[in-house]
Amino acid sequence: MAIDAKQLMEKLVPEKVRELVRVYLKTFFRHDFDLTGLTKSKIMFSNFLLHIQPVKVHRHSLQFRTTLGLGLIAFYLFLILCVSGILLMFHYVPSDTIGPDGFPVAYQRMLNLRSNIFWGSFLRNMHRWSAHAMVAAVWLHMLRVFFTGAYSRPREFNWLIGCVLGLLTIFMSYTGYLLPWDQLAYWGVKVGTEIARIAPGGAIIRQFLLGDSDVGSEALLRFYVLHVAVLPSVMALLIGMHFWRIRKDGGLAHPETLDEDKLIPVDECGTVKNASAFHSTRSYKLVEVVKGTEPKVDEPVDQMVFAWPKLIVREVVLFMLVLAAVSLVAVWFDAPLEGPANPAQPENPAKAPWYFIGLQELTSYNGFIGGVAIPGALVLLAMIVPYVEIAFGVFMNKKIRGSGVWFSRYRWPQNLVCISVTLLMLYLIIVGSLFRGPNWDFMMPWEVLSGGGH
Repeated sequence: MAIDAKQLMEKLVPEKVRELVRVYLKTFFRHDFDLTGLTKSKIMFSNFLLHIQPVKVHRHSLQFRTTLGLGLIAFYLFLILCVSGILLMFHYVPSDTIGPDGFPVAYQRMLNLRSNIFWGSFLRNMHRWSAHAMVAAVWLHMLRVFFTGAYSRPREFNWLIGCVLGLLTIFMSYTGYLLPWDQLAYWGVKVGTEIARIAPGGAIIRQFLLGDSDVGSEALLRFYVLHVAVLPSVMALLIGMHFWRIRKDGGLAHPETLDEDKLIPVDECGTVKNASAFHSTRSYKLVEVVKGTEPKVDEPVDQMVFAWPKLIVREVVLFMLVLAAVSLVAVWFDAPLEGPANPAQPENPAKAPWYFIGLQELTSYNGFIGGVAIPGALVLLAMIVPYVEIAFGVFMNKKIRGSGVWFSRYRWPQNLVCISVTLLMLYLIIVGSLFRGPNWDFMMPWEVLSGGGH
């Protein structure tokens, strides 16, 4: 007769030893791991997970097509960047002083990472490609939120936080761009700071970033401090606020009415052996009575499922996939490293990183209009669009509809504008990256023999 693992454990391990192990485990996990509703609730309530995840989520949120996982991918890339960045800090010195080998110290450290540090090249590759991937993931995540109308009430403020995080993501990647101190980094930052000079107050901003009249040792040190301390700290704080607001705003946006066939089947969300999820080992008392209306819990109970284990497992699997993808790219493709920075030998054409090259292309047509007016207007419009919709609904006495639905027919004007702007940005990036040669002349990609291209 077969004996299960639990019976075998009882036969082989004395009761006192098993009790001691249970006590030890309770110091880490104050719950069991059975499949009752009470346990599933306790797993969330008694762990840090509760602060960023609810006990239950809407079945619609478990669908991959709901969000494509883009927000989590961006967050996971941020974590990878933090860990790999800390490891790289042990081997980097932000100095342009010429060392005994004839190279600037910062550049020599890049060579050292590539040649002498165990897994140094892999770490640098992972950090570099994760930074580029995070910029793309944040951009795609914001497009997803826009095209699904997921910024509508009551999520307007969280959309503002997301917009600020998008700008900080670009700026953090840009500050790290200078640190290798090679020709690619030097002239890319040189172009970007020259564009900043065009904006109102741009000279002050440029002076703050560079600490001098030109890109040099002061700029390298300031970019380093911004990149490894200031910007990550601010972003970590805002990311925490972003997650917190998602919970407080009722979770991910979903349509008002959902067909059963568009939801994750209940049997795939895990079974609940005991429905007494409201039984508690702790008693509570009514401590205060106040006047007013109670908060409205706007969630269909029959469509809510426990976040543990299905949501948490999905998130862990997605993290493993992101980590594996970044690792493979880091193995296959080396991060670029050109010769050491030399202000006396300008690149022609000197191009900004790909996420700024569209702005550089716009600026080539008209400095102020292309470099300040158009991008400034687009950023402002993106941040206030939820509030413009609120004003339109109030004055036109119309209800805002289409939240949580991909390309809702109720939101076709907003989606049409966003698609047009996105296509324009892609066009500018492609033209600036592939079709601009020396002196910023228009050339076919195969005609460019040297310089340019990041």
